[in-house]
Amino acid sequence: MEVHLLDEIDVQSGADSVEWCPLCDHTDLLMCGTYQLCGVKRVGSLLLFKYCTQRKKLQHIVSAQSDGILDMKWAPFDDICSLVTANAGGISLYCCDDKLDLITKYDQQGLSLSLDWTIRKDIIVSSSTGKISKLDVGPDHLTKLWSWSAHEYEAWIVACDRCSDDIVYSGGDDCRLLMWDTRISCQKPVQCCKHHEMGVCSIQSSPHKQHSLLSGSYDETVCVWDNRYFGKGPLTSFSVGGGVWRLKWHPVNCNQVLVACMRAGYKLLSLEGGKMSALWSKDLQNPEHLAYGVDWKRDSEIVVTCSFYNNLMQLWGLVL
Repeated sequence: MEVHLLDEIDVQSGADSVEWCPLCDHTDLLMCGTYQLCGVKRVGSLLLFKYCTQRKKLQHIVSAQSDGILDMKWAPFDDICSLVTANAGGISLYCCDDKLDLITKYDQQGLSLSLDWTIRKDIIVSSSTGKISKLDVGPDHLTKLWSWSAHEYEAWIVACDRCSDDIVYSGGDDCRLLMWDTRISCQKPVQCCKHHEMGVCSIQSSPHKQHSLLSGSYDETVCVWDNRYFGKGPLTSFSVGGGVWRLKWHPVNCNQVLVACMRAGYKLLSLEGGKMSALWSKDLQNPEHLAYGVDWKRDSEIVVTCSFYNNLMQLWGLVL
């Protein structure tokens, strides 16, 4: 495998989230979110870029100030480009095309740590209070439908199952990986796993294979699970050498996964043959910079990464 650095941009603040737009007509749009603690205030920004195919570079389109961004997701099903952010002030919904228009906000107690879209076009949100909430998304509103206490400490991550709109996964600082069925009472998870030895901070359901999901933890381990058999332990696991902050399945190849490994930089893992191995690894120039964000461009072998304390976003071209 060959990997080439195509572009790098100083975004002037702590870069902790990057997301390519998944819509067919807008796959050249890229969003970067930042976070910075200024005294007691958590501030951030959204930066919208466009990928130029001929130059293989990113062009900055527009920026907007916000509360500190902790996670964000493009809406994957509408013709209008919209994006929702989990931030220090709650949840914000934006219209994103050639500008960034804030449509509406929803305030909640604690920090909004992560979010995901359901198939029914609602949003599931996790918070620093340990709660998971479901929000209805309207043209000009975000309205809470329900919430429940999921974790004893911070609920670092929440993810929706890609095959069933009723199944939700969450991970927290209590080291638990949980599965919830929202058709029944959420007083108790339908599956509970304590395999990870430290906080669970990344989960992603497979877009390729039913019942399959990934989890990652501060214990530096990536695990592959069958959601029917949590009690039997992971199907396979791999130590990446750093806390696993983000996991991203390849949009087409079911056997490749990108990992942001905090102090251990970035890795591309192969799941060929039911076992994990590293196809590519990129260390940070300074481990204290912390690798927080990774994502695949939907229609090409282009990868974006971001690291926090050096304010850096980088664009990579992969030749597989």
